Amino acid sequence: MENTKVSSNNSPNNSINLQEIALKYIQKWYWFIISIFLCTLVAYFYLSLSAPNYEVQATILLRQDNSTKGFSEMAILESMGMMGTSKEVEDEIQVLTSKSIMKNVIEDLEIETEYYKKKGLRYEDTYPETPVKLIVPENFNANLVDVLRLDISPNDDGYKVMFSTEHYKETYYIATLNEAIKTPIGVLKFKSSQKKKLKSTYRILSYPIKNLTEIYSKKINVNSATKKSNAIIISTVTTNVEKAKAVLNKLIELYNLDAIIDKNMIASNTKVFVDERLQLIKDELLNVEIDVENYKKVNSLTNITSEAELFLRSSNEYENKLAEIETQLNLVCYIESHVKDNKNQYSLIPANLGIQDGSLVELTKTYNLALLERMKLMRTTNNDNPVITQVEQQLKTLRSSIIMSIGSVKDGL
Repeated sequence: MENTKVSSNNSPNNSINLQEIALKYIQKWYWFIISIFLCTLVAYFYLSLSAPNYEVQATILLRQDNSTKGFSEMAILESMGMMGTSKEVEDEIQVLTSKSIMKNVIEDLEIETEYYKKKGLRYEDTYPETPVKLIVPENFNANLVDVLRLDISPNDDGYKVMFSTEHYKETYYIATLNEAIKTPIGVLKFKSSQKKKLKSTYRILSYPIKNLTEIYSKKINVNSATKKSNAIIISTVTTNVEKAKAVLNKLIELYNLDAIIDKNMIASNTKVFVDERLQLIKDELLNVEIDVENYKKVNSLTNITSEAELFLRSSNEYENKLAEIETQLNLVCYIESHVKDNKNQYSLIPANLGIQDGSLVELTKTYNLALLERMKLMRTTNNDNPVITQVEQQLKTLRSSIIMSIGSVKDGL
């Protein structure tokens, strides 16, 4: 068998003739001109139709109470560097990204309906001001099924209004914007802030509140600044900077308000307890005063003798100490009954009652913080979430610790 080796390196037939290739392409020069023209045209239309995007960002810092951190097993792992983002930060991120708080943002800012003005080939968001406004009945967006689009353009006789939803398309002609139009989804009206006739074309988009909440929730990004930081960065990409600023500011405002409500819940529970105790003390004092008055009348004692006064002064110190201990014992017994009652399984324990035992006070404070954390998580998730299960297990452990601590305090008193 013969082996034949063919070498093509020096073959003149396989050499590249650059001049011949260049000449071949130059003959098709018109295709290059057409391609450049078409690419330029496409780029022009793309830039004309697309609005520029901007990133708007806000940062908030979580201020944590370090006095109760020692009670958390996860806090110990964090201090050893064995965990990423802290649990507290993750919980707050869940609150900030919840649908309920975003729904409140949209309703407070009244941005269920968006207004656009035609400029060139594209429509630009006019927020926060618009010369024309859609007037709708109460709860219109809550009951709206599809996105409503209205295109208002001026003509010789007034305005042309193109109405469209997923299921309906109609065209109306009105003389003025104050004229109502009857549509398949109800009567709609407009309100103009200008006395003169509108010269530009406007587009109005009105969303079902549920759909718009979903849209904004996807637009907002909430992340921890770093793994070991308590700072949270909230950002969004938008074509309207002013609207994005308003949304982020309102989101932070409602988030802070939510934290204040949590604190007020503890204060409210404490106030109810204090009011109840004050009423009991008031009734007891009234009964004591009546008994003293009756005793004086029966025994014809109108004035206390000096010996009685001396006796009362000498025993006053013991009575005060006894009253102090009885007060502490009553407070501790109340906390015990509150924690043991199944009805109060997820109820906050009244705080700042005047209990003198430091360890019991700290346990109560930690329990309330864990319970508030569960309340926040329940707004954004369900009972099957492993995080909820973990928090409930922590609450169960804390309740047992509180009951044991109360037993020791009662024995001491």
